[in-house]
Amino acid sequence: MKPVRQMRIALNAIWSNGEPCDGHTVYCHNILKQIIRLGEMHEYLVYHYGPPRFEFLKSKGNVHSLSLKKCPLISKLIQRYRPYLAEEIRVTKALMKFRPHILFQVGHWADFVYYPCKKVHTIHDLAFLRSEYKAYFPGPMARELKQFTERRVADSSYLIAVSENTKQDLIEYYGFPSERIAVIGHGFDKRLFNTEKVNGSDVYQKFSITEPFIVSVGVLQPRKNFDRLINAFNALKKAHRIPHKLVIIGGRAWQYEHIEALPGQLGIEKDVVFTGVLPVEDLASLLKNAALFALPALYEGFGIPVIEAMACGTPVVASNVGAIPEVLGDAGLQVDPYSVEDIADKILQVLNSPALQAVLVKRGLKKAEGYSWERAALETLAVFRKVA
Repeated sequence: MKPVRQMRIALNAIWSNGEPCDGHTVYCHNILKQIIRLGEMHEYLVYHYGPPRFEFLKSKGNVHSLSLKKCPLISKLIQRYRPYLAEEIRVTKALMKFRPHILFQVGHWADFVYYPCKKVHTIHDLAFLRSEYKAYFPGPMARELKQFTERRVADSSYLIAVSENTKQDLIEYYGFPSERIAVIGHGFDKRLFNTEKVNGSDVYQKFSITEPFIVSVGVLQPRKNFDRLINAFNALKKAHRIPHKLVIIGGRAWQYEHIEALPGQLGIEKDVVFTGVLPVEDLASLLKNAALFALPALYEGFGIPVIEAMACGTPVVASNVGAIPEVLGDAGLQVDPYSVEDIADKILQVLNSPALQAVLVKRGLKKAEGYSWERAALETLAVFRKVA
């Protein structure tokens, strides 16, 4: 067998040095953690803001940690036109000393690296380029996403798409060669997201959650489609008197005010719970004890909560658009996310049928077996070897 070549790999860990709070940061945190663990024969330079908060980012042995910070000496004028100048200088100097074979960037933003080496970038989704979703992104955010993503695609030796759906978008919008795109799905924490029941009394008490309940997960923003989910839940409350609460887990992002106001307008404010960001242990507890998980998002590049719910043995109702159909398959009921009636109908089908619940749980557990952060990291390391 041909020996594995030792590589020097630079890792952009900017989104990996905080508590994972959404799909993007969950991926960034876990993929780098597993790459460093499973590729222990390689040498790593990891750069991030602030002191390293997690053990896998700290300097030791084959890992060199570079802490970045904004430089207060840069004038406001320079900061306006080169907002990442301080980071550019520090990272470039470190890379010149480290001389990496590969630079791996896991997110779309903060593209301030110009060192001439092979680059591999992960692209999560291109919803900001699709005409039907542009209104859901604040103008400055859409411009930055477009600018940084164009740079990433242009200087990439290889791209990682988190789903086949994202791969096809990369080909359609950027004309990037199909043979230089690897589709590598996400994973989940098997220590937490499993069928072992846990006591969720603390989080129940904090948010006055009583069983039975339905769970949805995602940051509050229009693309997550919480307004239609709440309206579907309201229809089920009024027409079928379901006893459930609706628990929405996720922090505030943008254009969220009308989402938070909607339950009060419908008169169901006592039955809809917004928890904000939760510790991952509490998220797992609620998923395990939920009667159903619902994710009728208008677009997802992958949808990590779908596999987390399936791994917990919870029936899933989710969208039939974006990457969700390839992640979910026949392990859940797919809905038209633009139809409040269809969302309500599919939720009611599951709640009213123990037989259907059993089928979906069995299929979901089987489907979740195909996803893991270890597998994603090994496939990513294989891309590095191909490119270096």
